[in-house]
Amino acid sequence: MVITPMAISYAIKNGKLDKPSIRKIHKEPTPSIGGHVFVPAAFIGWWLLVPEIDSKVLSLTASTATNRYMQ
Repeated sequence: MVITPMAISYAIKNGKLDKPSIRKIHKEPTPSIGGHVFVPAAFIGWWLLVPEIDSKVLSLTASTATNRYMQ
């Protein structure tokens, strides 16, 4: 919840906006980086709240995220 306003500000400053068109519902440009905020926040929350996580789970998660963006 703390990161969301910062992400919206970043999106507006850097032009990361989804612009309205005939196929879209919104009437004004909308920040389109929600997934880039949600996924890391979800993983951080999961890592903090699940005490059974060990280094293997962390390395597997990190390698999966890295491989996803390297394609």
